[in-house]
Amino acid sequence: MKNRLLKSIRFKVVIICVESFLLSVITLYIMYQIIYTNRFKSPVRNLYNTITKYITIQQAIIFAGVILFIVYLLILVSRIIKYIDKISYNVNEIAKGNFDAKIDKINKDELGQLANNINNMARQIETLIREEHEATESKNYLITGLSHDLKTPLTSIYGYLELINNDNYKDEVELRYYIDIAFKKTIQLKNMIEQLFNYTKYSSSSIEVEKVNINVKELLKQLVIEYYPFFLKEDLECRLNFGKEKYEIQADSKLLFRVFENLISNAVRYSGENSKFIDINLESEGEKIYIHFINYDNIIPAYQQEFIFNRFYKIEQSRAHDSDSSGLGLAIAKTIVELNDGDISVSSKDNKTIFTVTFNKIDKSLVKDR
Repeated sequence: MKNRLLKSIRFKVVIICVESFLLSVITLYIMYQIIYTNRFKSPVRNLYNTITKYITIQQAIIFAGVILFIVYLLILVSRIIKYIDKISYNVNEIAKGNFDAKIDKINKDELGQLANNINNMARQIETLIREEHEATESKNYLITGLSHDLKTPLTSIYGYLELINNDNYKDEVELRYYIDIAFKKTIQLKNMIEQLFNYTKYSSSSIEVEKVNINVKELLKQLVIEYYPFFLKEDLECRLNFGKEKYEIQADSKLLFRVFENLISNAVRYSGENSKFIDINLESEGEKIYIHFINYDNIIPAYQQEFIFNRFYKIEQSRAHDSDSSGLGLAIAKTIVELNDGDISVSSKDNKTIFTVTFNKIDKSLVKDR
């Protein structure tokens, strides 16, 4: 409290007033000594007689003291005035949109706090404007990507329905073929719209995450059992490599189930033609739990790995044709993982691709029973 008072602008003003008073007194004393020493010289005597004709010597001393006090006060306070002018100039620059205008030298008083607040305000406004610009670009990208992705199945549906409507087919077999294609494209369109809806929902700050105590091992076992027909159809075996731990984390079970579904589906989709396995490994190290989803015989080029979690980004090669992909699955997975305070990454080399989901081990003091 004492240090804050000593550094305050009020204390500085008091000190300046005291300094001005002392300097005025010293200057008056020096002037008095000079005048007293030269009192018998004609110029000094004439000046003395002129002054005393109108006012007393005491009045003259008081008047001179006041003038000197004001002069010294203005000189000493000029540093504060210059600092205020600098703050005012920077505020005007910020108002013009120049957010690089910063007050470099920060005093340790109220004016310094004001300058620091102005600097922080400029940074925050600059950040908000940049975020708004990025949001606008993101929205435009979303609309462009969505329009492009929806246009392809819609064009196919319209084209085949037009052929059917115009009776432009040879026989019932060809008619059934056209209907089948239109139906598949309709399903694709439906899935893409659902994916977009989910991405928008999960990206919203209003979504509520209900974290509970989850045994990751049991959750993955359940998911692999449900996907068994899918593995069988693709002639793949899913191998589980778990340790003896429970691998417990705090997360929203429904959202996490969706992430694991997506990563298993991707592992199957992007396995190579000659691949026979996908692996799911659980590891624990320190306070972290790592869940690895591994597929083989088909790597993701390094230049694609950087963008793989971006929305609408599609990997160029896959086991099955990727035309029905919305490019939102991994973006949704990343959003969900981050909502649950986790991290997701990809590594693809040595003829295998690994998606790794990382969570903190459960804090026993914060456990919420399922």
